[in-house]
Amino acid sequence: MIDNELGQQLHDKKTRKFSMTPEELGLLDAWYEQQDAWEASYLLKPMAHNELVGLKNQIAVTMARITVVSQHIRQLTQENEAIRREIMSLRGSA
Repeated sequence: MIDNELGQQLHDKKTRKFSMTPEELGLLDAWYEQQDAWEASYLLKPMAHNELVGLKNQIAVTMARITVVSQHIRQLTQENEAIRREIMSLRGSA
């Protein structure tokens, strides 16, 4: 079993196109296979009903936060636009 930290370091090294020894490439391939196996077993595992309910609740909370933040952004954008117009007006009358 390849240590996860080592696998991540090797993956980082490869994605940055640093030269790697054949041993490092072999370890990285083994780590990729290990990650694929974990992912496959995790995805095939049925979720419990309470896990699904919890995830749905988290999604609902996140969506509510997104709505609040987007409204705040719209409000700030409108306020900024009003300030810009006021500045342009003041510059024009100076």
